[in-house]
Amino acid sequence: MNSIQNSMLQRIALLILVLAGLALAPGVGVAQGGSNYSIFGYGDILEHSSTVFTGLGGTSIAVTSPYAINVANPAAFSSVRTTRLQGSYLFRQSLNDDGSSTVAQNNGKLQGIGAHFAIDTSLGASFGFGLRPYSSVNYLFRSSFEQQLDGVTVNTITDYRGKGGLSVLYFGGSYEVMEHVILGLTANYYFGTITSFDSTYYSNSSFRDSYVRIEDNFKGAGIRLGALFEVTDKLTLGAVATLNGDLEVNRETEFSVLSDSSFVDAPLADLPLSLGLGASYASGEFVWSADILSMDFSSLEYRDGGQASYRRSNRYSLGMQWLQTTNKLKQFRDHWVWNFGLGYHEQYYQVNGNGIDEMYASIGLQLPVTDRAMLDASLTVGTRGSTDNGLIQESFFRAAFALSMGDTWFKPFRGR
Repeated sequence: MNSIQNSMLQRIALLILVLAGLALAPGVGVAQGGSNYSIFGYGDILEHSSTVFTGLGGTSIAVTSPYAINVANPAAFSSVRTTRLQGSYLFRQSLNDDGSSTVAQNNGKLQGIGAHFAIDTSLGASFGFGLRPYSSVNYLFRSSFEQQLDGVTVNTITDYRGKGGLSVLYFGGSYEVMEHVILGLTANYYFGTITSFDSTYYSNSSFRDSYVRIEDNFKGAGIRLGALFEVTDKLTLGAVATLNGDLEVNRETEFSVLSDSSFVDAPLADLPLSLGLGASYASGEFVWSADILSMDFSSLEYRDGGQASYRRSNRYSLGMQWLQTTNKLKQFRDHWVWNFGLGYHEQYYQVNGNGIDEMYASIGLQLPVTDRAMLDASLTVGTRGSTDNGLIQESFFRAAFALSMGDTWFKPFRGR
């Protein structure tokens, strides 16, 4: 192994240590509450984990970058022409308004880490692997009410807390099967834990405070297929399909009143078929892009809380990249990019018959910090839901940061 590869391995080790430090630092990886709508289903579904595409409003199916690993479309692996390591971190702040009061909640967590290896850039041959979140559960709220128990009026307070989510371990690659047509595939292993903890407190000491804890552990598998079609030197079309099997769920339930716990196999949960189409068009210093992504959750029965029903989720997004230089002879430090995005997301759940939708806008920046390292940052603001019909309106702010490092390990076997 040459000195360049040794240097790259040292950078990889350093980045892993930095990311591990972020994940383990006090207060950084600990949730203080987030979207209260994550009490339903698998929580918030996260279809992408790269900060570059977050800055584009999530638009990613037909968007390529030589400096960012695109997990949304594995065919885009071929655009990364170096051996590269990437890690990202996400901070969320939300204001939850129920029509009478507003509560601020926030949380932050490591958003994923991935490695990419460009085997032969002339063939679009590459492979990569990594770990990223699939969903996030992070809610915290309280309800209080008055009830009659054994003829006595009792004030009751219940705290609802939930955390966890699903993660995806992926491995796959891309290959240019014919000129201007690139295919990609990743094998995905899903795993994770979702824990809910409900505590009830009574104003009358004659009644015993109680809690119930439910912990679900998941595992399952699936594949993601992706394709890129370079129609012209300016227009690129993309398509993705994710095929998943059932999730196996092992449930542990604990009741404080009974001072007991039990382990049972919960019913199988479904991960839906996901289909997406995208397009991008390059014009001078600008790249315009659009996506539509659809997932049908209508058969899901997991964690509906008696209030939710599930439906098809559709996400529509638009993105624009502003390339500060299109001159390939410019130095690496001159290749920085502004990203802008808009999105509309029909969430996969309905609460009391009301569909929960999300609107948002984003801005991002790709900034070289050394000859081989890129720093990405993005900000997203938006709203979800409304205060009508006893629902909650969430106004949110999301800040994402990513660091990637790359080196050339392999040379193309043939030119074009």
